[in-house]
Amino acid sequence: MFVQRSSCMIDSMGCWGTGCLFQINGRSFVITCAHVLRTDNITCYCYDKVFHPKLIYKNPIFDYAFDVALLEGPKDGHNLAKLANYIPAVGQTVYSVGFPVFKHFGMDGKFTPSIYRGRVTKYTKGVINTDCPVQAGQSGGPIFDGDGNLLAVMVSNFKSEIDGKIYPFHNMCIPICDIYDILFRYSKTNDYAELTNLQAEKSIVDKWKLRNPKIECKL
Repeated sequence: MFVQRSSCMIDSMGCWGTGCLFQINGRSFVITCAHVLRTDNITCYCYDKVFHPKLIYKNPIFDYAFDVALLEGPKDGHNLAKLANYIPAVGQTVYSVGFPVFKHFGMDGKFTPSIYRGRVTKYTKGVINTDCPVQAGQSGGPIFDGDGNLLAVMVSNFKSEIDGKIYPFHNMCIPICDIYDILFRYSKTNDYAELTNLQAEKSIVDKWKLRNPKIECKL
């Protein structure tokens, strides 16, 4: 299955997560979450190879939207996903790929990521919610559409601050459609300043922190 081959397990000095190999403007990259990368010492375990990518950009502000990091992709240029540059529809079928709970499923020649089917439950600018099950180890993992295009980057599930319960079927993802132009411009210009735009505006940060929107009443 192609979605499996364009996914990778990422290990950064014992901290692990998931990433996705993708192409844009003829260049290859890996996208994941910033919180997955403990250091610049990074290993990507793929379907048919292992490589050590160079870190291009990592959001320097911990726990801040967007929780994203961009790495150099492999030189061979195959098994690369295409980006889905469109707003998803509620109810649309999607697939999450990752390495939940046990990272050895991505190592030692096994490479058996979990693939889950779900649906988009909500989209607002800066956030996609799906009901794909998500556990520890899937951070940074891809959400694919039905054509195998990268629709979003998985960031987190929900955890109640009241009783500590985790809700794995409710999660928050970074929409590719909202960062596509940034990635496109960087791939064309190689200008690092373009990637600083991945630090989202306050209204989007508030959504990720589940803050109520500001209500203005003008009479």
